[in-house]
Parts: sequence; C-alpha cells; structure tokens
Amino acid sequence: MNKFLILLTLFLGLNNILTAQNRKRLPNPINSAEYTEYAPSITADGKTLIYQTSQYGIFVNATKKVPQIDADGKSTKILDEFETHFFGIFEVKLHPSGEWTSPKSIDPINQYADIQAPVMGGPSVSYDGNTLFFFANFGKNGYGREDIFFSTRENNGWSVPENMGSVINTDSYEGFPSVSPDGKRLYFTREVIGKKVDGKQCYRILVSEKGRNGKWKAPFELPTPVNTGFEKAPRIMADSKTLIFSRIKPDGNTDFDLFKSVLQSDGSWSKPVPLDFINTKKSDLFVSMSPCGDVMYYISNGDIYTTEVPESLRPIKNAIVQGYVLDSVSQLPVKAKLVIKEKQSGDILAVIDNNPNDGRYTALLPFGRDYEISVNLSEYYTKTLKIQSVDLKDCNPLLKDLHLIKFPIEQALITQAAAKETPINVQNPKFQSLPNPF
Repeated sequence: MNKFLILLTLFLGLNNILTAQNRKRLPNPINSAEYTEYAPSITADGKTLIYQTSQYGIFVNATKKVPQIDADGKSTKILDEFETHFFGIFEVKLHPSGEWTSPKSIDPINQYADIQAPVMGGPSVSYDGNTLFFFANFGKNGYGREDIFFSTRENNGWSVPENMGSVINTDSYEGFPSVSPDGKRLYFTREVIGKKVDGKQCYRILVSEKGRNGKWKAPFELPTPVNTGFEKAPRIMADSKTLIFSRIKPDGNTDFDLFKSVLQSDGSWSKPVPLDFINTKKSDLFVSMSPCGDVMYYISNGDIYTTEVPESLRPIKNAIVQGYVLDSVSQLPVKAKLVIKEKQSGDILAVIDNNPNDGRYTALLPFGRDYEISVNLSEYYTKTLKIQSVDLKDCNPLLKDLHLIKFPIEQALITQAAAKETPINVQNPKFQSLPNPF
C-alpha cells in the first residue's frame, strides 16, 4: 500500500471516529429502553420531530401466541408470550428553552382503524410541517396490504388521514413516503412481487409528480444507478436533489446500508455513495437531515440519535424563511400560493402553498442569492417580499409575514352592503385608478 492510500485510510478512519464522538442520543422520554423508536422525521425549522414507536399499544392473547411485529409492520414468527407492542406515530415539539417536550400520540392517525393496526409507520413530515405522510394497513379504505396515507396540520392538531388513492397505492405494498420541499414530488418504496434475497423482501424506489391540477400522476421507478433491485426507504433532502436511501450491501451481507445520490441537471442520478460515517454492521435505514445538511437524525439499536454530517457528504445548504400570510385588517389567515423567484435571473425557484388554517408558510432558499417572494390574489394587492443574501445569515428561520391589503373597491362594497346602501358603480374611474400602495 502506497503512502497516499495509507494516509487516505487513516483520514477516513479518523473522520469516522470523530463522527461517532459527535453523535448524541435524544433524551428520555423520546427514547426508552422498553420501546423501539424508528423512522425520525424533522421539519425545516427543527421544531417538530415525528417518529414511530412501539409504545403506542399492546396486543394481548391469553393463549400466549402473539405475532412479533417489526418496525416495518412485518410478522415473521409467533411469540410464546401474552403480549407484544404495536407501533404508533408520535410527535415532540422543541421548547424555546431548547428542550424537547414529552412525546404525544397523534391520535387521529393511531386511532383511525376500527381495530388496532399492526402495520403503522414510516412517518415523513413535509419540510413546511403542513403534511404528514405515512403507510399503514388499517383494514379499511385500502387498496392493498399496506397503503400510503396523509394527514394535514389543522389548528388543533392533525386531520383524520386520507388514502393517497389508487394512482399511488396498489394491491401490494407501498411504504416509507418522502415528499420534496415544494410538495411536488413524492418518493416511496414498492415491493417487488416474488423477489427475495436470502429470505428478505426486495423493494424498488418510485417517484410520483403532482400535476397542475393538484393530482398525483402515475409513479415511475427511479433509473439505475439508484434502483438495482434491493433498495428501500428513500428520503429526499431539503435541496430537492439529494436522495438518501438504503440498499442491500454489495459485499454479500444481506443487511442494508445508507447511500446518497444526487439528481443531475439532465435528470439522471449520480452514482450512489455509501454513507460510511454512519453505516454499521447492522441494517441502516431511515434518516432525516436538517435544511443546512449539517445534522442527521438516525436510528441505532432502536433509539434516535443525531450526528454531524461530514462536509463532503452534505446537500446544498438552504436557509429558511418562515412566516404567515394574513389579511392586514382582520389578521385572519389567507390561503395563498407563494411564488419564489431568484432576483438576478428572474427564474421561478418554486411555487409553494401555505397552510390555510393558520396561514403559515415555509420557504427553503439556497444561500448566496437574492430572492423575491410574491403573493398575487384577485381580491388583494400583490405583495412582494425582497430577501437579500445578507439577510440569510445562518440556518435559523428568518421570520417574514405577508400582510395583504384588499382592493378599496372590495372594502367599499362590503361596507355599503352592511349599511344596506345603494351599491356603488364598480366602473367608477376613481376606483380603477387607485395606485398600488407597495
């Protein structure tokens, strides 16, 4: 071995040691020695963590024959015991003090089934925190054994889940969904019927795109070099280009390792790179990463940990702009689409939706550029926020609300209707020539 290879080996070994030293186990009661925690998912602002845990419920059988349920909802054998734990989906909030609150069961999801669902997991919250995707076998409203569902954030919690429909789900297995930051691409896993490796089920990674009509299109398999036959659990990162997924190890070991592939400008995917700073001798699955790409949430021995991500493996760093779209008079939320443009080129970077229940939006913006965020609604003046690169200093959310002002003619019509006066002539020139106040 020449000096270069020796130095490279020493460097990689040192890097792995430093990474291991930087890992941190999330505190109790998020992690518990009694239960298994799995599939963590973090919002862009880092304030909400959603995951699955076996603490939700217990299956009891007086004959001491209960199914051993793994984190994928699979049962491979019957235990000679009275009870076993089922998985449910929980969330925790980050308190302003920097401490996590106590885990809370997401009951509209966990209690949706008529009977307790043995298959429940793979939660993935959208980066804006407005939509939660997961898979389950509820025994009703389904197309197959396991389907992908979604729930939306409401004022007082999460909505009753809805099935993604027959375009996404089949009569087989779909699981572990992950949505892009703009909400326009859904990545997920589908079972390869009849294909196993040493008794382990094989999966492929698919993606579905949302059309202009708001409906999901027929999914398609990602090409090689991503899909080679033994892939699972995709997670798209905040840059919308970096995909982290698990693959059967190429060395003949039938456990999974984590890999990273990047979407290229021509639509192809780069050769997957193993994340050896985090991979172990056991199966490595289901990670989540902050928008800055510097912190990764992952699972080890049934607990949730965080660790620093080496510079060379980080996705494009993104800043967070977050706020509310509100009526300037009533201060009530306004449902809106926000158009994000790069100021210098005028190119549209993304079109995102806010949450209609409280008006909150979250925009992820690559560092080093100037942007404009606009809302254009028929009854309001156009509102534009100018975001300069100097405003995007770090990964803490930049808070910017958009207060929309209604056209005066609309206000006049409302006032006169309330006073039961004669309606004004909407063609009156003095109303047509009012200037935009911005």
